[in-house]
Amino acid sequence: MISDEVYKSFVEYLNSKDIKVLEKLDNEDLINEGIISEDMVEMQLYALSKFHKKIMGYKGYMGKRLDNKTGSTVEQYKVNVKRLKRYLKNIRLNSASGDFERMLLKVGFDYLQRAENCITKIYESGFMSIIERSMKKTEICIGNPDFNNVRRIGDELVLISIDKCCYNNLEMDCFNLLCKYIRKGIKLDYKKLVERFCEFENLDKNSYDFILALLSYPYAFMKCCNRYRERSKEWSEEEYKDRLEKAILKDGEPLW
Repeated sequence: MISDEVYKSFVEYLNSKDIKVLEKLDNEDLINEGIISEDMVEMQLYALSKFHKKIMGYKGYMGKRLDNKTGSTVEQYKVNVKRLKRYLKNIRLNSASGDFERMLLKVGFDYLQRAENCITKIYESGFMSIIERSMKKTEICIGNPDFNNVRRIGDELVLISIDKCCYNNLEMDCFNLLCKYIRKGIKLDYKKLVERFCEFENLDKNSYDFILALLSYPYAFMKCCNRYRERSKEWSEEEYKDRLEKAILKDGEPLW
């Protein structure tokens, strides 16, 4: 959450860059995400690229307070891989205690391999160079790239909430937008959309490969395993097993 003082300073900066901050969108401007089309998503990616170009390099007062999330998603993905590897090892040593763990033993090692492959591909795509570029250019992401938070209305770029704005490599806004629709099972040409985003941003093939690797990571599967291990939800054994099956469907196939 951004403090009031920092909020005011940042809004002034946005206004100076012809980005209008609104309290809310009018009802007629709201978009039902159930009718999302590929063309709409492409135009949203274009709006994000416009936002990035206008805001890049800000080092004002907010620079002391704006969250720096550069690399944080990849680090969390690596932590999840270590946790799943350790958990699978424990199940093998002690045997499965229920339906969830029995199912996990059947599919878990394949998903562990997929997650490890994603991490490998992330680094092979020049991840450290991407981070270096982001820090050098002081790139800022909107954090919440949804249609009802940032939008081009006519020739104007409007923004509703800046609470999730953070220093981060700009590929993450593309990832955050597209992964939402992947997890909802919406059929789009994600490779084409990533390619178009990279064109809008003048990014090279490394960025393209980096985003595809992130999108291919079995996020829903890992999240379900973490919840079961930590018992963070009051679900029955059968509910956890059902959730794992749904997570497999949500994650779909890798994009590479």
